[in-house]
Amino acid sequence: MYRLLLLCLLTAAKIACQPAPSRISVQRSDIDSLHRYMDGPLDDLLRQRQYHLVGQLLDSLRPKLDSLDNVTLNLFWLNTKSVQLMGEGKYDSARPVLMEQMRYALEKDSSRKLYLVAEAQYANWLIDRDSLQAALRHLENAYYLAKKVDSTKVPKLCYSLMQIYLSVRDYAATRKYLQEGWRMSHLSGYDSTAHASAFACAYFAFYVQMEEFDSAIAFYNIAINDTVSHLQPYYKGVLDWNMGQLLLKKKQYELALTKYNSGFAAITKYDGPQAILYSTMASINDKLARYPTALLYADSAILIARQQRRWETVTNVWKLKGQIAVKLGDYREAYRAADSALANKQVLMDSSIAEKAQQIQTEYQVKAKDDRIQSLASLNTANEKISSQQRILIVSLSITFVLLAIIGVMWYRRRRLRNELRETALRQQLLRTQMEPHFIFNTLSVLQGYIYDNDIERATEYLSRFSKLLRLSLQNARQPFVSLDSEVAALEQYLSLQVMQADTPFFYAILLDPALEEKEVYIPPMLLQPFVENTIIHGFKELPEQGELRIRISLKEQLLHCVIEDNGKGLRSMAPDKGKGKPSYSTAITTERLQILSRQSGKPAVLTITERNEDAAHTGTRVEILIPYRLAPVKESLNVAGMGE
Repeated sequence: MYRLLLLCLLTAAKIACQPAPSRISVQRSDIDSLHRYMDGPLDDLLRQRQYHLVGQLLDSLRPKLDSLDNVTLNLFWLNTKSVQLMGEGKYDSARPVLMEQMRYALEKDSSRKLYLVAEAQYANWLIDRDSLQAALRHLENAYYLAKKVDSTKVPKLCYSLMQIYLSVRDYAATRKYLQEGWRMSHLSGYDSTAHASAFACAYFAFYVQMEEFDSAIAFYNIAINDTVSHLQPYYKGVLDWNMGQLLLKKKQYELALTKYNSGFAAITKYDGPQAILYSTMASINDKLARYPTALLYADSAILIARQQRRWETVTNVWKLKGQIAVKLGDYREAYRAADSALANKQVLMDSSIAEKAQQIQTEYQVKAKDDRIQSLASLNTANEKISSQQRILIVSLSITFVLLAIIGVMWYRRRRLRNELRETALRQQLLRTQMEPHFIFNTLSVLQGYIYDNDIERATEYLSRFSKLLRLSLQNARQPFVSLDSEVAALEQYLSLQVMQADTPFFYAILLDPALEEKEVYIPPMLLQPFVENTIIHGFKELPEQGELRIRISLKEQLLHCVIEDNGKGLRSMAPDKGKGKPSYSTAITTERLQILSRQSGKPAVLTITERNEDAAHTGTRVEILIPYRLAPVKESLNVAGMGE
């Protein structure tokens, strides 16, 4: 409590040295001074979780930033604003700020350093919304981008990746990012004080969970003695709570309770009531035979768990109350607690049974419907046979001859169409499975160079990416439709390899509409890769400047809108048959695939390739594709002859 009061006094003294919040930025005209202020006092207030005050200060700075129109300051403001809103639990309000931050960074930041900050912040928003799979994809992308353009951001990204892998109990990946983050946080220029403290605390919690107590104690001593733990009560509370977990595992209950009490007070003050905290406090007091206190915590845990809809916690706490009642000799209360635990468990079971019953009912309804359809089909077949026999009796030989001739013509046309469909299907499958030989040769050459240079780490990473690309290519080639996530993952693996081996350096960015995070979209595989390959091989060939490749994928009505833009040499450099004025083979095949897809779906599938002639200094190519998509996968038929039916 005294440390928190001292913190408030220090913060007030800092702010007193500046103008008042309502006029704090009015008198500032120097960009460097504003940057120092946002990176200093505002950042300190964020670490102290004083989000409401930070929001007031940010709002007061906005008019001045608008007048300065500085890219770095605007992105810094957007990033800080999103952190402040997320800290207050206003996730819906934070999302538009994050989207604007990513859009503004992509448009204005040519170095990509500020863009990776925006993408990492958006990933943190996804983590808080329990969208771990989407968050992991954005974090991995930001992680590899940071290694290229700004390695000082790697420790923070390692910390976020570690949190995700720890939550899904992937301890090998958790240890990997802990080790890398801990190592880099001790290098000069990496904001080592804050990062080292965070990783020390994370290491401590990790080793407690793994029950490696000696290692846990070592990192606890490191964390508890640094400056951050003395400045942040919440940070000190988390350390105390984790130490209570360690002491509980070692059955040192008195010491564990002391640490739990300290951690409980600090955490609930900043994060609010949490059912698991009250449940743990009830359990430790029960072990120390402090039954009245344990019952008070248990009652609070049940109330909070019900509000948070954590029914398993409710059941476990009722069981604990029953055990305490038995120890107190209150068997009536024990029976009531056991009955409540059973009733709560019955709610879960009833819900599960109801779901299964509904599933069985649906299956029976489908089966009954199939039986009716089969009966009608049999009846129709019988009626058709009778009608056919009647027609045969009254039709003359001449009409029979005409019918036979028509049947012969239809059979011939059907057979020809079947062969055409078979040829088209095989040609499309060949296109999906093929990989440009020159690319494979360059890939193996680059890998050989890493091996000769004894760069085992880069060779391993390079080989891992190449193997992932091969696996994704083979998997996607076997299906007529694949998920958009799988197609984008294969494209990202392909581009990451091309970046490492291309003669002309280039930058790429793949932007997905946030609306695509909420639905599973399936498209034909290998539609975008041929145009990306043409850009890298032909458009960026001998380019005097760094190449830029941007891929945007969004929803447009009932279609998937894909735009591929580059700053290469234009259309003539990208066409292999440019002297003959013919389109490339891959473009012709893609056009044919889109035509077939359009006929199958009944929706337009359009390919447009245009020249970018914004001015003499900015040329390139723009490829725009409208793709009908599906919301469910489609298995490829083994009976090619049946495709024409």
